[in-house]
This record gives sequence, structure tokens and C-alpha cells, in this order.
Amino acid sequence: MYIKMKNLSRNTLIAIISIIAVITLSTAGFLYLQDRSSNSDTKSGNKDQNEQVLAESTSKEVSIKVTNKDNTETYKVGYNSSEELNAFDILQRLQEENENFEFSFQEYDFGAMITSINGVTPAENQFWKLQVNGQDSQTGVSAYIVKEEDELGFIIDNMIF
Repeated sequence: MYIKMKNLSRNTLIAIISIIAVITLSTAGFLYLQDRSSNSDTKSGNKDQNEQVLAESTSKEVSIKVTNKDNTETYKVGYNSSEELNAFDILQRLQEENENFEFSFQEYDFGAMITSINGVTPAENQFWKLQVNGQDSQTGVSAYIVKEEDELGFIIDNMIF
């Protein structure tokens, strides 16, 4: 009788340990899958958020107004706001995107100087002056960083010595 009771207790103990192991593994598996699903939702949310930021950042625009003695021409250039572009970069982008716009420049230690726009070259002692939102720029085209909705103007002006 003692032997039967001992076997019964041993079998009961094994059954209880087996049940506890199954419950533990099931719970761990459930928690793992739930965490993985949560991370997937977060990644999906981040992707949507990143796409929204990208969509917002691609909608920026700069106007370029070129005025010479004969006429004024206005152009629009789009850019991604995450880019930090100077006025010279914008001119290069405009030239790449618009076959009706071209410019030439001379590179100096201080940056680029515009020498010609759409075939118009200033006379001696004149230059293409950069204006930003109707005001004369205090920096050159290589130094001025464009901002959303800027209007860049280029007008021929006299050099003052």
C-alpha cells in the first residue's frame, strides 16, 4: 500500500509540474506575441508619421524674380524643407528643372557671383544683386539660406566704389 501511495504522489507531482510548465510557456508565448504585435503597430505608426513629415516637408516653395531693363520673369522652385539650401543651390535646381532658365557664375573665395542670367550680362561696373523678399540681401547667393515662401530677386545694379 505504501508503494502505491508513493507512486500516486509521484504521478500527481509530475502532473502538477507539467500543468505549471504548460501554463508558464503559454503565458510567455502570449506575452511575446502581444509585444511583437505592439511593436508592429508602433513601427506602422512611425511609418505613417514619417510619411506625413515627408509629405509636409516636400511642399515648400521659393519664388525667383529676375528683373532686367526689358522685363521681369518669375519662377517657382520646390524643395524639401529638410534640405538646407542656399540661393545658389536654388538657382542650380531651377536651371536643372526649367529649360527656359539659365545662369552663369564666377567662383571666388567668398562664394559664387552671378555673371549672367538668361543671357543677360551686366555692363562693366554692374552686377546681379540678390534681393530677399524685396530687400537687398546682406549676403551673397552662396551664403543666404532660403526659407519657406521666400521671394528671391535678381536685379542689375551699379557697383559703388
